[in-house]
Amino acid sequence: MNELIARHVENKKNCGALPCPDGYAHIKGVCGDSLEMFVYIAEEKINTVTFLVHGCDYTHACASVLTELVLGRELFEAYELEGAHIEDALGGLPRDHHHCARLAVRTFREMLADYYTKRRAPWKSIY
Repeated sequence: MNELIARHVENKKNCGALPCPDGYAHIKGVCGDSLEMFVYIAEEKINTVTFLVHGCDYTHACASVLTELVLGRELFEAYELEGAHIEDALGGLPRDHHHCARLAVRTFREMLADYYTKRRAPWKSIY
């Protein structure tokens, strides 16, 4: 585990749940790890984004760095984030943990999809 990954594992950024989020997603990866993401959106920008992980250190690091990469970005720009961007920001991931970055991106995109669904029909999603 490289120093950047270890730093994110020890000092997670934006970890925790948000009450009444604008968007939410919970996805379980192929490896068994699960990731929950919560977001507040203001003026079509990511205002606050947090996560909860039940899984390995690499999934924690990927979720942590994803939140840093998207915070303050416009939604269309944040949606374009790929697993490779997370891997680059962490200085690389072991081959058998590339799926952790993809899980983070997939959960993030699902969370944005939930935001758009609730924005169109807010009565459909009550948590």
